[in-house]
Amino acid sequence: MILIHPNATVLATEAADAGSAGYDPRGALAFYYEEARNFYGTNQYIVALADKSIRSGIQQANVNFANTLLANAVAAGNTNALTTASNSNALASPFGYSTFNLRPFDQIVAEAPTTAGAIYLIIFTFLISPMWKEAFTPLANKLNRSSELFLKVLVPILAYFWLSLMYSLVSLAFQLNFNIKYGHIGFFLYWMMNWTTMTALGLIMECALSLLGMLFMPFFLIFWVILNVSVAFLSISDQDHFYAYGFMMPVWNSVDASKSIIFGTKNHLAQNFLVCLSWIIVGAILLMTITAFQRIKADKQELKQQSEKKA
Repeated sequence: MILIHPNATVLATEAADAGSAGYDPRGALAFYYEEARNFYGTNQYIVALADKSIRSGIQQANVNFANTLLANAVAAGNTNALTTASNSNALASPFGYSTFNLRPFDQIVAEAPTTAGAIYLIIFTFLISPMWKEAFTPLANKLNRSSELFLKVLVPILAYFWLSLMYSLVSLAFQLNFNIKYGHIGFFLYWMMNWTTMTALGLIMECALSLLGMLFMPFFLIFWVILNVSVAFLSISDQDHFYAYGFMMPVWNSVDASKSIIFGTKNHLAQNFLVCLSWIIVGAILLMTITAFQRIKADKQELKQQSEKKA
């Protein structure tokens, strides 16, 4: 945000009229930004482009101010005003600007959980699916339908709970400070965000694995990673409108929440958790539906085989 302070021209004129050598032109404008919200785009584009634009505008404003001031003094025949103004730095540099980085990216170790770590989050989540499928298949025929549905959903969620804790503790081990905005509850919020994100991602992958099998699951995994990661690291407002779908993706909300917890950026935690919880509800319903359908199909097939044997 670029802010032009009130009465900037008046203050510069008064300093020139008084011949003040202590006038600070940097009080005329202020440039506010939050580096931690999008440190890639901010450092490479936003700051550079804003600096170029502000300097260009200030340079033109300085020329116009000096010309106007000198023209008024000459028109009035006031040589004393010209002499006084020449003693003030307000004539040569009436306007300048100050830069304020409200949320600096001051924890380099946070680059991992807010960028590449999101990719590992998806991959670690995926590892649960084939392991649970292999362990669950021999048990499925020994369980009634309600128990099968219950375990099919509950066990992965509990696995994500433990895995998300291990993932979160890695950042804590590297002394990442989670207490900047939310105090000592910061790490707990970060862990819970990772858990809900893993669960949102994982239940959808459980559905895909049940439908596609291990042969085609890698293709879905690639699609799922690209869909989430392509919107996670850059500001969606700086991308094509197509990428606005990122606001409803689990990984974008996880990264957004992590930045708020680690750097104190704007609080969207309610939205972040609700989006992931919505995916969890949808994923759980789909997984139970698929499991129930497959169980009914398997039971019918078993009855058919038994009837054929009796015949």
